[in-house]
Amino acid sequence: MKKCTYCGKEYGGDQTNCLVDGEPLLDPDIPPLPAGPAVKRLGWFEEQFASTSRATLVIATFLLAVVVFGAGILGLIFCKSEKARGNAAFATAISAGFMVAGGILIALLRVV
Repeated sequence: MKKCTYCGKEYGGDQTNCLVDGEPLLDPDIPPLPAGPAVKRLGWFEEQFASTSRATLVIATFLLAVVVFGAGILGLIFCKSEKARGNAAFATAISAGFMVAGGILIALLRVV
């Protein structure tokens, strides 16, 4: 009988995960692995970008900031309502900050 490592519910057969909480089942007939270094579980972001270099992420962020900056400038020029112009000014200021930070990181990493 396999036992849930979290709630303790017992299962028979080929079940590998607990139906209640999804945790892995422990088979008492199989001895546990010896303790080794802790393995860090990757989050969603780390899984998506684990194989992507930092340089690629910095350049992509910089280019995205350039696009948002351009959209903000267009919004400042063509928006008629005061609220929309305020939003465009905010987007322009934030993206300018990202462009400066991205430029500094590009210079520090010497990726271009």
